[in-house]
Amino acid sequence: MTPETSSLRTRAFFTDSLEVLDPVPHEALTSVGATRPQAFAGGIWPQFVPSFTGNGLFVADLALRESIVLGIVGAGGIGYLMQESIATLRYDVTSAIVIAIAVVVCGIEALARLARRHLL
Repeated sequence: MTPETSSLRTRAFFTDSLEVLDPVPHEALTSVGATRPQAFAGGIWPQFVPSFTGNGLFVADLALRESIVLGIVGAGGIGYLMQESIATLRYDVTSAIVIAIAVVVCGIEALARLARRHLL
């Protein structure tokens, strides 16, 4: 997967979030005289924030996992460090890298769970 493809897929997540918004709250606020910023803050933003947060955390998790795979095949990053530690039989370093990756992924998942609980 090329970086351009990944970028397009990321943009699609966020634009799809905007396309599925219900226009009725925004229209109702503008019909009673709300300004554009007020209509946005009351009609669009509350619907968009949960999806935006969830998609943002998903993309962060996806980027971490993709960087690991790319590093293993030679593109650098944490996957490269892991591949080198395996090749040099430094299993203590390999286990530390795997634990660090697991902690970061679990941290992102916990953050996503917390955000969904508070935003939805």
